[in-house]
Amino acid sequence: MKKLSKVALLASLGLLLSVKAFAGNVDTYGIGAKATSLGGAYAAWANDPFALYYNPAGLAQINKPEVTLGFENVKPFLTVNSLSVEPLGVYPTPNPYSPIGVSPGGTSFGSFTDNSATMTIPNFGIALPVSKKLTLGFGVYVPFGLSISWTNSPLNPLSYDSYKSWYYREVFAFGAGYKITDNLFIGGAINIGTTQSGVERYAFGVPLLTAQQSAKTGLPLTSNAAVKTNLADYHNFSWNLGIMYKPVEWLTLGATYRSMTHTHLTGTAQVQYTNPLTASIANQQLSASTDVDAPDQFQLGVNIKPSDKLRFEVDWLWTRWSVVSGYTVSFSQPLFGIKSSEYFPRDWKDTNTIKFGIEYKPIEMLALRGGFYYDPTPIPSSTFDAQWPDANKYMFTGGVGLNFKRWKIDTDVFYSTTAGNTNISNSKNLNAAYAIPGVLPQQSTDLSAKAHIWGYGLNVTYVF
Repeated sequence: MKKLSKVALLASLGLLLSVKAFAGNVDTYGIGAKATSLGGAYAAWANDPFALYYNPAGLAQINKPEVTLGFENVKPFLTVNSLSVEPLGVYPTPNPYSPIGVSPGGTSFGSFTDNSATMTIPNFGIALPVSKKLTLGFGVYVPFGLSISWTNSPLNPLSYDSYKSWYYREVFAFGAGYKITDNLFIGGAINIGTTQSGVERYAFGVPLLTAQQSAKTGLPLTSNAAVKTNLADYHNFSWNLGIMYKPVEWLTLGATYRSMTHTHLTGTAQVQYTNPLTASIANQQLSASTDVDAPDQFQLGVNIKPSDKLRFEVDWLWTRWSVVSGYTVSFSQPLFGIKSSEYFPRDWKDTNTIKFGIEYKPIEMLALRGGFYYDPTPIPSSTFDAQWPDANKYMFTGGVGLNFKRWKIDTDVFYSTTAGNTNISNSKNLNAAYAIPGVLPQQSTDLSAKAHIWGYGLNVTYVF
């Protein structure tokens, strides 16, 4: 009874601390410090509460109650080397006396960087054996996320596509692992999730008046406008299934399927005109909605333990990003008074990733870990934009684990870098971002960018 009381107390603490969380880009850099330090190669390892995500069957390996609480800090560094917009360029300076409401800014722009904050991603998990064969699990974590910010100013040419974008799904996971035999385990988990998403951007050359109205009132024909969408789906569901098999003592095979998540996002869209002469008569507050699904995944792992000191794993991860082919944001009233919806083509591609992780224990209480993988982007250059800035990247991970019997401390650090510069020509979304409604359907864009990301995390675990 005392053990259960301690579990309940720590669970309450974990729920209080596991509040809003964000990850970076369309990715999960890891859930739990141990799995992250191993590069996510964990489907045949999964011997902590985050087996709920990596392989629920692994819960059956846990024979004592344990509670873990931790975080991951992620800091992206994104640099646009160059951006050109042809033939008319970008008009970034508000000017109420200009016929189009702004002053020309040019067609070519030099290097500039993002100003995204360090993102903190909390996690929490419990494993509770209820018999020799059955272990229950509960966790709170973020399987997918993004949070990117650029300079919020019409002077920033990229802000006409996006100066702030975010997407995250936080889940409460309930699962169980069952030991069929001493070498065969199965498991499953149900995930109840909350998804939030939004974009803030500028639109320029937005029609306000007819030529006749402009001549009569003295107001400009068009104006810049800030468009802010904030959407959420507070109740969505997914599930994970896993199996783990140990044919011999030194070899473990693991397989996990994580289902697709269907989300219907609803919320608001605000239009705030930057031209002070027209803002009072043209600002809008609209209802908005869209559907953006999170992909399903299949992960297969092979774990080899040649000695008590050395253990390593290789995993294959398939992600069906092709479920994100595009989405339509619908509005309760016409946006800018001219369109009832906006369509964003995506055409994302399925990805295959090979992950590698290794652990060496020079002494029983100390574990040294490392990992590596190459992560191909699902986003084709034809639909790249500042809202979802992703590229092919290399991931290097490492960490240390300390085992003090009842207390365990796991740490991780990772570094991700793009595979050279990302060069984008004529992205559909970037081209459309610099269109002038009724005047120029779209312009031609060229962009060169690069990125790297640093992260570190910590988990503290108590074993009863």
